[in-house]
Amino acid sequence: MEQPVITQYMKKTVLLVEQNAWHEYIALQEIHEYVYSLKNEHDDRRWIYKTPIEWQEMFPFWSMEMIESVLLNLVRMGFLEVRHGRTGTNSKCFRIHYAKC
Repeated sequence: MEQPVITQYMKKTVLLVEQNAWHEYIALQEIHEYVYSLKNEHDDRRWIYKTPIEWQEMFPFWSMEMIESVLLNLVRMGFLEVRHGRTGTNSKCFRIHYAKC
């Protein structure tokens, strides 16, 4: 049942490429693959929890400022939903908002 969502997601993210949002496209693809590989479900949704250092490990080819900018852009575009992560850490939780992709 997850396959149609994945296929639909892959088709709709082409809009990011058409908008020349290459960094956002790359980040969204990586987040999508990571979330589905771990299957972290909370409230029947799949979330990714990372601290800034963990994001840097996931995207070593970008600076921390670039990562923050890309994630913020994806939130503003409606592709990602964000909330605060683990208590006592600087982590944030993100999930892909597939209905808006």
